[in-house]
Amino acid sequence: MRFLTLLAALSLVVVSTGCGTTVRTSERYESVREDIRLVAPMPVEATYFLRTATVTEPAPELDAEFAVVVLEALNGALEATRFYGIPVVLKDSMLVADQELALDLPRAREAFGAAAASLRDTKEKVLTLQLNPEVGMFADMAENETDYLLFARATGYGSSGGAVARDVAVAAVTGILFGAVGSSQTKGVLLELAIVDANTTEVLFYNRNKESESGYNPLDVESVERLCMRLLEPVHGRVRHRTSRR
Repeated sequence: MRFLTLLAALSLVVVSTGCGTTVRTSERYESVREDIRLVAPMPVEATYFLRTATVTEPAPELDAEFAVVVLEALNGALEATRFYGIPVVLKDSMLVADQELALDLPRAREAFGAAAASLRDTKEKVLTLQLNPEVGMFADMAENETDYLLFARATGYGSSGGAVARDVAVAAVTGILFGAVGSSQTKGVLLELAIVDANTTEVLFYNRNKESESGYNPLDVESVERLCMRLLEPVHGRVRHRTSRR
């Protein structure tokens, strides 16, 4: 399973390298764009890697921390715009108590992952994608009623002086895939965002960054927030000033 997760994360890097920031919208997007005000960010699917000048290796122990950073960054980006962010709250106790819900979350993530993969493999600008029907239920779990969910898949990498390869095969593969960045960039974030209509499960908007534009600190909220705002800019417009949290 860990190896499959690694391959999925690396496939994101391969396709992103050398491609510009990509915006995809559905045919209905323009007609509802101004209505997209209340947005509920889904729990973030995040994968973290440790990187040195010579080696990149998965660091699953940092996945949860990275996911929290990205979610906080998304909420900050929404607060800085005309959006109102209302996170979908899924506590561990809820997942334990409701086995069906515990299965629905990975299903929703898998559906978004499959949709994102198809978008990375096509040059079509118009979206014609829908996620699985279970997705809509998550909008009902937000603090306030909303028709729109915000999905996020993030890959982060950071330096660590003690990082070593867990096996030669992983080191060889990641060395090739990440070689385009060079040894000078040991921190970065690759992010895919999508706004989904919770009623129809239609993907209305999708955007991602490329690796040459991934120079953000993955464990710094303000740094990741700048990336979030950039990717959401086609929806909310440019924000001229953002007051620091600190």
